[in-house]
Amino acid sequence: MAEWYPLVSTYRSGWDKADFSLHGESYHTDFSDFTIQYDIPEEYAIVSSADDDSKELVTKGTITGSNIKEVYMAIVKGMPMNSAVVDGTEIRVFSNLQDESYEAEYLELAKKALQFFNANIGKYPHKQLDIIMDEGGMEYPGIVTVSQGNTNTFAVVHEMAHQWFYGTVSSNPSYTPWIDEGTTNFATYLFFIKNEKQVPAEVFTTANDNINVAKDKGKIVPSNYSLKEFEPENVFTYSASVYEIPSLKLWALTGNSADRGLDYLKNYYRLYVYKEVDANEWLRYTRAYFKIKDPKTFKNWISF
Repeated sequence: MAEWYPLVSTYRSGWDKADFSLHGESYHTDFSDFTIQYDIPEEYAIVSSADDDSKELVTKGTITGSNIKEVYMAIVKGMPMNSAVVDGTEIRVFSNLQDESYEAEYLELAKKALQFFNANIGKYPHKQLDIIMDEGGMEYPGIVTVSQGNTNTFAVVHEMAHQWFYGTVSSNPSYTPWIDEGTTNFATYLFFIKNEKQVPAEVFTTANDNINVAKDKGKIVPSNYSLKEFEPENVFTYSASVYEIPSLKLWALTGNSADRGLDYLKNYYRLYVYKEVDANEWLRYTRAYFKIKDPKTFKNWISF
């Protein structure tokens, strides 16, 4: 239903819209206020972007959201929930009935990630953070979905980091997917390096592997390609160029320093909170922060 329910495009000099893409998010919305009334069958519950979702089975009600890009709403039945409060925010993890084994693990990881991002980037802007364990990973204001399994701990932190880079610092994923995905991936790697004390070479193993697969399967293209410029059949190139190369390049610009990387993200967040960053503005900020005068610094991964 997420792709069926109509979204109002952002209007500037014209409607800012793009064709649907299987690669990534092909829609772009501005910050808005929402009021939604619902009437659902008994025994069901609402899990949404709102800050005050009820723990009880309420069949009728209203949810609201202020200054958010979009609203996510799940209508669920019988999903076990585990919760904890961190820095005044309630984290709730919902699992399906088939496998609840990762629920406690994901909650503990989410608690650490929220504390880390609050302390090192900026305060999480909502009173609730919901994590729904299902078959895929996706971010929405105040709520994320993740798959289940030991290999998906990275995805839990990555989708949470999107609350800062997408949910609060906005960009257009149709034209500049690397701005939110690359920045989010970089923040995620820094969490595992700084907070989990993992060796950087090991943390970036997956990134390097994905890039090597992309080279073997096809080619590496500039990170600042728009969605429509990526070949539909080459998901490896998209993953490498949008997610991994920006992370590795930013890590190199910091001089392999997690502290400097976090300072870069904290200043970026403070400067652009509740604003939209386009390609030229991202480049302007990054050059200014790292005091880069030579434009050739970016020539191997961004084509301006």
